[in-house]
Amino acid sequence: MPKPTGSDSRFISVMGVGRCGSSAVAGMLHHGGVPMGRNLIGPHERFNARGHYEDHMWHRLNREIAYQCLPAIPQAAVRNETDRYEYKRDWSRERKYLQRYQAFVADYEAPIWGMKCIMLGVIWPYVRDCFGDDVRIIVVERDRDAVIRSRMEHSQIDYDEARYLVDALQEGIDAAMHRHYGMVIKLHYEYVLKQPRSIAQLLKGFTGLDSFDVDAAAAHIDPSLNHANERELACA
Repeated sequence: MPKPTGSDSRFISVMGVGRCGSSAVAGMLHHGGVPMGRNLIGPHERFNARGHYEDHMWHRLNREIAYQCLPAIPQAAVRNETDRYEYKRDWSRERKYLQRYQAFVADYEAPIWGMKCIMLGVIWPYVRDCFGDDVRIIVVERDRDAVIRSRMEHSQIDYDEARYLVDALQEGIDAAMHRHYGMVIKLHYEYVLKQPRSIAQLLKGFTGLDSFDVDAAAAHIDPSLNHANERELACA
C-alpha cells in the first residue's frame, strides 16, 4: 500500500502565540496517538517540564520560512524567534524554500499527523497548500496579559517587545482562520486544565482518529498547572 503524502493525509495544525498552552494540547494529541514529529524537542526544566511536542526540523524550518518569506510582516515582530538562527536573507530563494517545505510534507508517512508551532499562523499563506485538502486547525488561547508576562520571562525581553511579538503572531492566526474553510476549534488553556478528559474526548472526535487514547491524552494534563505562579509554568 502506498504511503500517504501531504496531499492525501489529514493534517492537524496546532496554532498558538506561545506561552499559551499549545504544548499541552500538542502533548495530548501525541499521547492520544497523533504523530507530532519524528524528533521532538525535549522538555525544559523550567518552562516546558512536560515537553514541547514540536519537531526539531519543523521548529527551525517554519522560522526559516518566516524569515525569508514575510515582507508584509515587520521583521521586528518575529526577531526574537528568528534571529537566533542567523539566516542570510535572500528573497529570490522563496520558491526554493517552499519547494523544500512541500517535499518534507510529502515525505511524512502518517495518515493523520500534526504539527505545533507558534509560527504557523504567520507563514500560513505560504505553506497552506503544501498540506493538501484535509486540514484541521486547533487554536489554543490563554489570557493575553498572562501570555505577555510569560513571554517576557521566557525570552528575557521587555513588555513592549513581548506584546509586539504576541500580537503579531495572533494577527497571523486570526488571518489563517479567516482564510480557512475546514474544521477549526478554539481551546482555552484554563478550560483544558479544568476539564482534560472532556478536551481529550473533543480531540478524538476532531482528529477523526478512531484509536485515539482518551485516557492517555487526559492523563498528560496536570490540573494544578494553572499558571498563577509563572515559575510553575510547565506547558507553553
